[in-house]
Amino acid sequence: PPRSTLFPYTTLFRSGPWTDDGLFTTTRLTIEDLTPGKVYWVRLCANGAAGSSDYCSPISAMVV
Repeated sequence: PPRSTLFPYTTLFRSGPWTDDGLFTTTRLTIEDLTPGKVYWVRLCANGAAGSSDYCSPISAMVV
């Protein structure tokens, strides 16, 4: 299993620049200080004993 997960996010469609919010060891994450009404893109990768995985395809969500 992954030791940690990286959750970068951006407000630009998939192209970045990506803001690295750090490494986390949880399966849920709350990103603070986002702007309501703005769409954010998020992608993640897993980090474990064998190294880091590739990033998943980005997904988007609008902050309410």
